Amino acid sequence: MTVLEQPLQQPNTDAEGAQRFIFDGADWNFYESVGRNLGERRVFATYYKGRLEVATVSFIHERITDLLVIMVRVLAKAFRRRVQQLIG
Repeated sequence: MTVLEQPLQQPNTDAEGAQRFIFDGADWNFYESVGRNLGERRVFATYYKGRLEVATVSFIHERITDLLVIMVRVLAKAFRRRVQQLIG
């Protein structure tokens, strides 16, 4: 079990709805545990020198990603090029 040096802060929410949680004093085992518990969710976790930041993806970010994927597929079809899928 990991004990954090400081209490958890309230999540910060940006204008688009993404949230960030900061865990100060987290160790590597805590980071790995968070990663396992997040599974396949669209959440990003960054660990650096005992500070873990977990951030959700905003709706606008997801929408822009979807539109870029559509645009790349349309361009690939127009130019008769194959697009290699990098992420399963």
